[in-house]
Amino acid sequence: MFSIPISKTKIIPPRRRAELLTRKRLLNHLFEALDNKLVLVSAPAGYGKTSLLIDAVKESEFKCCWLSLDELDRDPQRFLAYLVSSIAEGFPGVGAQTASVMKNITSFENEIERLAVTLVNEAFEGINEHFVLILDDFHILDGVQPIYEFLNRFIQLVDDNCHVIISSRVLTALADLPLMAAREQVRGLSFSDLAFQVNEIQALLQQNKNILLSDEDAEKMFKESE
Repeated sequence: MFSIPISKTKIIPPRRRAELLTRKRLLNHLFEALDNKLVLVSAPAGYGKTSLLIDAVKESEFKCCWLSLDELDRDPQRFLAYLVSSIAEGFPGVGAQTASVMKNITSFENEIERLAVTLVNEAFEGINEHFVLILDDFHILDGVQPIYEFLNRFIQLVDDNCHVIISSRVLTALADLPLMAAREQVRGLSFSDLAFQVNEIQALLQQNKNILLSDEDAEKMFKESE
């Protein structure tokens, strides 16, 4: 579909490690938030964003399309190639028209509207069910304005059966975020939501170390580790 080589490992969820703790509390919050078009999962490194999303893919009733981002994806055309490929992984054939348009453009910045509309129309015609599009490590693309403009336009235009989850170490500031908030189209999970609670600390140590931690010791650990 694309001249850019597509690594399969970037468009499927990472393997789930055995030591990860399934956090039902957060999964419930996340699934409730999927009533919206956009869900922002924002917290520093180490708060379990990717782990939560891996479990969400496993537990979700919706088909999930996944994209793990890296530094090379700061190139807008490469980003779009991978975005389209992640959708096509779940819905074969969707994205072919967008790929064809990409081959004939000379400037991504000048064709943002055309590219966004083409992909939105393909999704509308080719996907007849609710689905989730997960963009992990989106903070890597911070400051790449053409990508922000494309994604902002795509989310605005795409039908309500598409639910985009953006996972980032910082809050993703899309141009139309205030408008989407006013229309109740966006929800979020922050570091305060993702921080381990006392009972989750106890469950994690029992699962991985077979250590039964008292409520008092768990509370102390919670306060010290934030």
